[in-house]
This record gives sequence, C-alpha cells and structure tokens, in this order.
Amino acid sequence: ASQRRARSASLLCGMFGPAKTEGLTLGSEASSVIHPSSYFCTGLQAVSGALLVYTLATAPLMFSFWDSDDPCVAAPTMSFDLFVDTFFMAEILINFFIGVEVYGIYVDSLAGIARHYLSSPMLFWFDLVTSIPVSWIQWAIMQSCAAGRETAHDGFSSNLSFIRALKPLRILKMTRLLKLLKLVRELSETCRLRPAHRKIFNLLASLTASMHIFTCIFWRVKNQNQSDEEVNDFRKDHNIGPSTADEYVASLYFVCTVFTTVGFGDIYATNFDERIFCIVMMCAAACLFGIILSELQQIFAVTNTRSRELDDHMESVITILKENSVTPEVEKALTSWMRFEFSCKRADEQSHDMIERLPVSLREMLAGTFAYRGLFSRVGIISWIPDGEESC
Repeated sequence: ASQRRARSASLLCGMFGPAKTEGLTLGSEASSVIHPSSYFCTGLQAVSGALLVYTLATAPLMFSFWDSDDPCVAAPTMSFDLFVDTFFMAEILINFFIGVEVYGIYVDSLAGIARHYLSSPMLFWFDLVTSIPVSWIQWAIMQSCAAGRETAHDGFSSNLSFIRALKPLRILKMTRLLKLLKLVRELSETCRLRPAHRKIFNLLASLTASMHIFTCIFWRVKNQNQSDEEVNDFRKDHNIGPSTADEYVASLYFVCTVFTTVGFGDIYATNFDERIFCIVMMCAAACLFGIILSELQQIFAVTNTRSRELDDHMESVITILKENSVTPEVEKALTSWMRFEFSCKRADEQSHDMIERLPVSLREMLAGTFAYRGLFSRVGIISWIPDGEESC
C-alpha cells in the first residue's frame, strides 16, 4: 500500500509539478497547487489554443452563414460547441489552482493566486465575460422545442428578442482571440523560433483571420439588407449553390478581389450598406497590406544588410589577392577562411552587445554557454584554426 501511494504521489508530481527544476522557483514543499511549467499546464494551454483557433473559425460563421431567427434550429457544430463552452468555464476554475509569478516572486498560496487572478480585468473578468455558455442556453431552448413546450411558431415572438440578445454574446467569443496572441508568443518562445519566422507566421495568421472575418461579414450584410428573393437571384446570377461551402467560397472570392485590388466586377456592392462595408474593408485591407509590406521589408533589409557587408568585405579581399597574383588554390582557401572569420566577428559583436545589456545574474547564466565557443577548434580535422581572437 505504501508503494502504491508512493507511485501515485510520484505520478501526481510528474504531472502537476514542474517539468524541469533547473532555474525555477518551486515554492513551498507543502504546496498543493499546480505549477505553471508542469505538463498539465502545457497540455491545458495546447488544448486552449486549439479551441481558440476553432472559435476563430466558427464564431464568424455563427454570426453570418449559420444565423437563424428560429430558436429551434441548431447550428451544425452545436455538440462540439457545448464541449468548448464547458472547457472554457472549467479553465476559469482551474486557474485558481495554478501558481503564478507576481513581480518576480512565485506565489503558490490559494489566497494569493485568487487575489492576483481577481485583481486584473484582463484575467478573471475577461475570461468570465468571454466564457458565457451561449451554446448551453441555445441547447436548453432546443430541448424545450423537442419537448413540445416551445415550437418555432408557438411563443416565437416572446423569445425572439431573447434570441437576438444572445447574438451579441457570440461576438464576445471573438475577444477570446486576445488570449490566442499570448499563447502564440509563448509557443514561439518555447519552440525558439527566430524573430523573422515569428513575424512571418504572425503576418500570415493575421491576413488569414482578417479575410475569414470579412468573408463572413459580407454574407451577413448581403442577407441582412436583401429579401430572400433577391438573395436567391444573386445565387442564380453567380452560380452559387445552396450549401454553406458555396456561399462561403463566393464571399471569399469577392473579399480576395478587394484585398488584392483586382476587382473583376462580377460581384459588387448593390446597396448602401454593402457600399459602406466595402469602403471599410478596402481601408482595412490597405492598412493590413501596408503593415505586411513594412514588416517584410524590414526582414529582408536585415538579411540583405548582412549579405551586403559580407560581399563588400570579400570583394576587397579578392581584389587584393588578384593584384598579388595568388594561385587559385590559395585564393580559394583564403577566401573560405576570411568568410568564416568575418561571420564569427559579426556574431561575437552581437553577442558582446547583448551581454553588455544584461544584469550580472543573467550574465553568469550565459557564461557556460559562451565559454564553449572554442570547443570546435579542438576537433582534430579543424585543429589548425588558431585559438583566441581569431577563433569563432
């Protein structure tokens, strides 16, 4: 029995304790809260991030393509939406049992965790507002319909205002995406992505999300301000099928023509609301593409600057070698070494500049890493490379 308890305790510590103890503050030994670096928290963040991406994909669809004034009509993703709402509500409760770091001090007491979680508007209150179980409310209404206590016509007018009041709550789900930005940043730091790769990923994700949201809004505006006959005529004129996929592709096609400034003219704004929407979308697309081009220019500028410096340096070296009639074999060996030595000096300068800005405690943590910089010079095949300032 004691061995089983020991194995159970070891399993719990491995699941809810810190995944690694080096450089971490573990808190008191009697603490029973979940450590933020535990495997449990890592899995919780992964599931939360996946469900946030799902929310990004489905919340606009709920507001546009799957919108219905009939309370007895269920959305295609109703079953999974119930699980999503349950998860986010459970996550609020779990956060009261996860240790936090406040101003560099690790807090593992339940009172301290609750005080920190409740004191910030962007923590508990933000999670509470964005986790309203809209799907469960809709499920309860559908159960009333199935039981015969409510139908699409009996008492419909009395509940129509209630259903319309729920629609803005669906939009609140979109604000959960602010949490996704934090999770993406933490994931990129965990995976140690390069800043350039991180920027490119963020730009592609922002562009995809923006086009998806504008696609859904366009169809919402189209159906909101036109009769069913006009919408059906629009489908016939543009060969759009009755399925949601056909409607979505047609709307995405129109949004792409606006975002890329192509404007084929086969789909265009036909009323006041659609024209206002197109004006807003064109302004947003111009701003978004301006940001994308600026970020890409900055990424390529840094890369081109490094390449240009190396090319200029190597050009001067090759010129000197040509003037002194150096043999091709010697020239190849010298240029290879000079290219290697130039790259090492640039890396050393960047490392020195970074270390100078760090406090003493962080410098000591990096001392072991940079102390082995000359390790490869001791390998036999390249042992001829000089040590000291000339080595990398």
